[in-house]
Amino acid sequence: MPPTPPITIDAPDGTFQARVFSDTGGIALVGPDPTGAAQATIVQLEPIEVQLGGHAVTLGRLIGPARPSAAVLEFDHELGGGKATARVSFPTDGVLRYEIVDWHGQSRRRPRCP
Repeated sequence: MPPTPPITIDAPDGTFQARVFSDTGGIALVGPDPTGAAQATIVQLEPIEVQLGGHAVTLGRLIGPARPSAAVLEFDHELGGGKATARVSFPTDGVLRYEIVDWHGQSRRRPRCP
């Protein structure tokens, strides 16, 4: 079975694109290379781990459909037995923001990137 195509959101100026992979929850930033060639550079973000109940848990695959709106994409990550709601946006040219906006009551400690 071929992999599911990523969910994408474009920066307002069209220079950058965020790709969210629903099967894994992975995120990539796509943009030009130093010569200006479009979509020639891909930066893959490492999975984010959080401490839940004394155990390291990785933000996982997407649960349910993504919810796009103007320059913002919200989606739910699988997180242990629950979920965490994330938001990807481009608040200004050349800046990708990825944040967890709702932990759905799960008690966690500081996230870390492995």
